[in-house]
Formats: sequence, C-alpha cells, structure tokens
Amino acid sequence: MSRTFGWIQDGGSFDNLKSVILSIVPESRLNQRLREELIPNFVPDRFNKYELIDAITGENCNSVPYDLFKGFGSGKQLTVEENVNMFGYSIDQAREIVSKGGRGNAACSGIAQIATPAQKRLPNGQNKPYQGDWQAECFIRWAVSLGFIEYNSESDTCKVSDLGQRFAESDNGSDEEKSLFGEAMLSYPPACRILQLLSEQGHLTKFEIGRQLGFIGEAGFTSVSQSLYVGGIDTATTPTERTEIRQNFEGSSDKYARMIAGWLCQIGWVAKVPKKVTENYLGAPHTTTIGQSYMITQRGQSYLNRVMGRTRHGRSTKRVFWNMLATAAPDANYLRNRRYYIIQSIKSTRRTIEEIKSYLYQNGYELNEATIADDINSLISIGLQIDRTANGFLIKDVISNLSIPNDIDAVTQRTDISVIKDEVREQLRNVNHRYLVLLDLSYDNSSNREFELETMSLFTDELNYQGLHLGGARRPDGLFYKDTNGVIVDTKAYSNGYNLPITQADEMIRYIEENKNRGDLNPNQWWEHFGENVSSFSYLFISSEFRGHYRDNIQYIKNRTDYDGGVLNSKNLLLFAEKVNSGVLSYEDSFQTLRCNDEITINM
Repeated sequence: MSRTFGWIQDGGSFDNLKSVILSIVPESRLNQRLREELIPNFVPDRFNKYELIDAITGENCNSVPYDLFKGFGSGKQLTVEENVNMFGYSIDQAREIVSKGGRGNAACSGIAQIATPAQKRLPNGQNKPYQGDWQAECFIRWAVSLGFIEYNSESDTCKVSDLGQRFAESDNGSDEEKSLFGEAMLSYPPACRILQLLSEQGHLTKFEIGRQLGFIGEAGFTSVSQSLYVGGIDTATTPTERTEIRQNFEGSSDKYARMIAGWLCQIGWVAKVPKKVTENYLGAPHTTTIGQSYMITQRGQSYLNRVMGRTRHGRSTKRVFWNMLATAAPDANYLRNRRYYIIQSIKSTRRTIEEIKSYLYQNGYELNEATIADDINSLISIGLQIDRTANGFLIKDVISNLSIPNDIDAVTQRTDISVIKDEVREQLRNVNHRYLVLLDLSYDNSSNREFELETMSLFTDELNYQGLHLGGARRPDGLFYKDTNGVIVDTKAYSNGYNLPITQADEMIRYIEENKNRGDLNPNQWWEHFGENVSSFSYLFISSEFRGHYRDNIQYIKNRTDYDGGVLNSKNLLLFAEKVNSGVLSYEDSFQTLRCNDEITINM
C-alpha cells in the first residue's frame, strides 16, 4: 500500500503529536482512556468501535492497521439521535447538522481522530472530542516522517519506535522533549535544508526559503512571488485587503518552510525574527515587514555542523521516503521511481551526468541531461548532501527508509505533460526552471489561483515587466506593461484544453471597455495599476492548450473592441519567456508578438 510521507501540511502542536503517538503505546494513560472511555462513548456501535479498541489492545499495538489509525473521512455519518446523545445538541441543531452532512457530521472512525480533540466548541462548553481524518492523518504523517512511528508498507501497519515513545512520554517543554525532537529533525532532510539556507544566507522570509525548498518547477512545490506580496501589502487600501493577501498569498513550499521553521523555533534551533523587506513593484520600491521570517541560532548552527559531518559525531542518517520524491505532479509515481534510481546511482558511487543517464537507461528511464541535472539540484533542495566535482556526483548522506513499495509497478512511461516539460526544459537556458511548474498548474483544474500567481510572477519577477496579480470579482487575473505597451491577462487552468467560450470573451470585452472608458462603472478601478505612459493596450488568454472555436471568439473580441490580442498555451508561454530573457525578442517586439489575433506559437 502506497502512503504519503515526508511532506506535512498541517502539523503544529507537539501536544497533539504526542497524543497520536501515545494512543498506540500499550497501557499508556491515553491508550487506556481511549479503550475504556473515548472510543466506547464517541464511536457508534454500528461502525468500527470494537475494531478500534482491539487494534490498540496489548500486543496489537505493534501492528496497528493504517486505515483504523487514520479513519475513513466523511463516508460514515452520524444520526440526529447520535448528535444529541454524544454532543448535547438540541433536536433542531442536530437535524441541521445532519442535513448539511459532509465532514461536519462525520462519525469518528479512527484512533488518531479521537486521540486529538478538535477546536470546535460544543453546546456543553467542551471541545468536540475528535477531529477529522485529514487533520489526524497529518499528525500520523508527521510522526512517521520523523521516525517516531515505524510504518510497514507490506502490511500497511504502524507501531511506535523507541525514540517516539521516549519523546511522547517526555515532559512538555522540557529539555528532554527538545532533545528528542531535535534528534528526529537531524534525520529529516527538509529541516536540514532550511538550517543550511539560514546558515549560508542569513535572515530569510518564508518566501525566500520556499523558493529554494522542494522539487524544481513541479506542482506541489510552489512559492509566491515576494515582490507581489510586498507590493500588494504596501499598496492595499483597506485592512481587509491586507488580511486577504496575508492569508491567501502562500505557495505550498512557503507553507512547508513556515511550518518546519516553526518546529525548529520550538526547540531553539531557529528564531522567528520579523524582517523588513523592500521590493520593486510597479516600477517603484515598496517596503513591508514580513513576520514569518527566520534566523538560525548558535544552537541550530552546532546541530547543522553535525548534519554536515563537521563534528566528531559524524553525519546523521537521513530518512528519505519514496513518497516524498514527488507530491502533486501529474506523473508522481513515475517521478518518484526515476528519482529513486538517480539516488541509487550516486548513493555509493560517484557518477557523471552521462554515467547517470546510462544507469537510468538500463533501468528503463530515457532522460535528457537537463532533466537529470534538475533532479539532482532538486534532491539538494529537499535536503540531501550531494558532493559535486568535475568527476561527477556523490551523495554524502547515509539514507534509510527508501524503497519502492511492493504495490507500485515499474512506472517508466510518462504522460504527455511530462514529455512536454522535459522537452521545454532543454530549451530554457535563460529562464529559471522553477517556472516549469506552469505546465503542471495549467493542466490542473483545481490550481487556477496558483496558475494566476505563478504566471504573473513569470512576467514581473523573471521577465522584468511591470505588473501585478489582480484576481477577484470584476477584475482580470492580472496585467503587465512596459513603457507605452500594456496587456490585460486572463489565465485558465484546464486539464483538457480551453475553448474560450463566448461568456469569457464577453468578460474580456467588459474589461477592455472599462479600460477604455475609465469611469465609475467598476468601483475597483483596476486599470489604474497601468503606468501613466501606457497608451497601447492588448489582451492575452493563457491556458494549458486551446481547442474548439476559440479563433472565432478572438475575432469576436476584435470586432467588438478593436483591441488586438491572442491566446498562448503554457508551453509557448515558457518559450516566449526564454526569447525575451535571452534578448532574441525585444520588449517592443514582444508586445507585437502578443497582438496576432490568433494562437501565439514560438519557434526556437
């Protein structure tokens, strides 16, 4: 059974982490309470009550089924009577909760769920005694990733390690707790990566760390543009707008950076120190203070020296799970397997890129050198120590836990998206490869906001146009400009391509008319973000690819507004960026390229 370990989305409380561990420690106080009180009272007889009790009784704790540990989500719903009896709701309250269904009315079906109470307040003044399976699983993943719980992939079961039991039984806030957690962090590659970045680069924000953490140009490892964040905060006109930016401007790698740095703060290896940051935004410097910023402490530096093998203790063993070698990418299992073999190829033998390429080919993976180089750099970015010399690459860490699960086939075939990405990768010599993530995001229907943010970051941070992300009601997704030329941008993430329907053409026409008239029809006045000198405007739709009758609606926009524009797929967007960054396409010519009233194709 393949499970996801290595990257944790929502782990914060040491107390909850300890509770999840103690729940499967035989005869611990919490274990007894779960068996004798909590599970009997809050898991209905008609569900898996007795299975849960049996799973954490005596020697069974050495082999707890993962499904029973985590629970089963919203598939098991409570009745009105159960809500009344368990939580003290009135009949009317219970009926309303049941009518809404979903996670809010999910029954407890997992040990870790009831081991950690939720934040939701009940009518009796107490917190709801259990949380959802997603939150519970985050703590399980955290415990497994740090080695506090040992996971057996063949049997899909869990048991507590000696280190985990000692940590869970340590006094809260004690030196022993910090020492044991620190011992686990030494084996956790992303924590080592963050310590190294802070040691080498000093005071860093979560965005500055996030840009250097995780797999390069891949969905699941996005980082928000710090300049867009700083500029947005500094130019926001209301507290509500600032709050929205602070809450919503965060990529997945930024979140990992914030969370892991927070753990390191709790054990004194890192200090959270607000940082005053100045960034260029819309042609002018803007300044704000970012609270989620970090510095390494002297204690943290001493432990980093151990990680780097600079002390008598020697290097710590790194826990590297197969699952952490990719997360949300379209070809996750293919990528995990490919990176597994790259690690195997240089784990004990120094090899050049050519030799790694040959090793991969022997194992069924035909890759270009640019892709191999990006994967090696990405392995460094997740926290592995790789020695690079003229004679090749060699992993300096001792690695544990890395194996391909038995139920995973030998995945050697890529989807079209990955094929396109590796082809484009070879041609991007002047554009940061982190923007290859635009290919993944453009084909993911659930990634519209990330696609918007990364697209505008490409234009502003990478290509040095002036511009910003807008989004929201009655505004285009973004705009950019240079000198007298400006472009209105609309991005669409679609898995099967975008046909530019008439409704979206009409919406673009409305934006164009608002920009022309600049009156009071739209109170948010988004057009004011264009520079004062901009006098020549066009529009641009960006998506994964374009299908259907989109050309008819391009002509429709031209007929209605007399604006020129076009559509650009994510592959050609990256090639366009390469031509601009390399100087082959001047800024003036770049705007002319985008005004073809057709699909824009870039020949390299």
